[in-house]
Amino acid sequence: MLTDTTYRVKEKRYRVMQLLVATRARALYTLRVDMPKGTPDERRGTSLFKGARARLKVGSTQPGG
Repeated sequence: MLTDTTYRVKEKRYRVMQLLVATRARALYTLRVDMPKGTPDERRGTSLFKGARARLKVGSTQPGG
């Protein structure tokens, strides 16, 4: 499951990008990046998240895949 949400702490806004992966063996993995919204750190965090997600090797759900 992929989520992209925003939350607020007092006057500061944060963006969270998160990927949750559940395996057949019932293991749960999370890739998450929290970053200040509307800043250069948001752009860097988004790039970091997308790069890490692209490098993940998640097995196929289809037999023989």
